[in-house]
Amino acid sequence: MPSPARIRLAQRRGLTLRQAKQLAGLTTPQKVQDFLAKLPQNFEPDGDTARSVQAALTANCAHCIEGAMIAAFALWLQGHPPLLIDLSAHQDMDHVIAPFQGQGPVGGDFQNELRLPALARPNLSERPGVGDVLLPRVRQRAAEDAA
Repeated sequence: MPSPARIRLAQRRGLTLRQAKQLAGLTTPQKVQDFLAKLPQNFEPDGDTARSVQAALTANCAHCIEGAMIAAFALWLQGHPPLLIDLSAHQDMDHVIAPFQGQGPVGGDFQNELRLPALARPNLSERPGVGDVLLPRVRQRAAEDAA
């Protein structure tokens, strides 16, 4: 059950009561991922969009950055720093992710919990992990935010 404090916080940030309950109810990173996996893709039929969290939830669809903003918001309600990382791609579309640190060691749960569907996950074990690169930056940003 979503915490009333988290619901109020989400409402103070502009979400409707229904939307606030919806995101506050995503109490684990896996629930956030599962929610996003079920959210229909925003194919932008009327032109480019960069919807807010509230607008994307109202439209009940999201593309990459909109989904990443929803994830960052939901993770923030859980106490994680609200981070976004834009992964630029040559000859492909950029990907935006909302990283977070899991309970494990550097590169452990972080790598497993970080969802990067556009990258070949089997290859991640054959070279330095994404978590090895991103986690120090996530920790640094979290320390800066806490100071």
